[in-house]
Amino acid sequence: MDTRQQYERLLKRLPPERFDYEAVFHRILEAERRRHRSVKLVHELSGAEPRGDRELLAFVGFPEAEPLLWTIDDSLSYGSNRLVPKGGMVKAARLPGDDKISTFVFLKCQEETSPETRNCVLIAVLMHEMGHVDDIERGKHLRFDGPIDIVAAEEYAHRYALRRMMRENLRFPLGFLLGSILKDARLGDEGTVSRESATRIVESGEYKQFRQFVGDLVNVEETAGVG
Repeated sequence: MDTRQQYERLLKRLPPERFDYEAVFHRILEAERRRHRSVKLVHELSGAEPRGDRELLAFVGFPEAEPLLWTIDDSLSYGSNRLVPKGGMVKAARLPGDDKISTFVFLKCQEETSPETRNCVLIAVLMHEMGHVDDIERGKHLRFDGPIDIVAAEEYAHRYALRRMMRENLRFPLGFLLGSILKDARLGDEGTVSRESATRIVESGEYKQFRQFVGDLVNVEETAGVG
């Protein structure tokens, strides 16, 4: 069963309390923009955008932005997740006349998913990327004064997303992300950033709280292919 079919089957299990996830996405987006003042743009990727940081920022309307780059260990491989049709990234830059760091959030979701699935996934992706923004604003792991711990940064973004979705009572998007994290931890390539950061979540005491919160709405283990 492919990813899209998995999601469609899971969505049919939703109880009568089904959310309008498109409205929820926009509400969460507005709330996160208020929380994180460094964010200048949230853009959903279409695939037509240029790859270079400077070119990408110019493409979305910030041609004078000066991209900021992190120092990352080149020996690390991020790894890929084959369950959740998600993707996203955060770019940091300085704008003319502003000594503060500006952030730009980019989201991506496979087009072949249904609108409900797509919005659920976008909520999870948005929350994860906002976790990176929160990290940058607080100067936790994504800093520019030396090499960064990218595994710790990914773990931080995962926790931010899971905690925020739990506070917002978003069990279904949280269940999707939790299944993705569990799959990375159990089936991801050894030594990759995705597996190491996911393993830290799964082996933490907080994981049980997240799993209990999701309950029977999503079979996280089955979704991850490890049940």
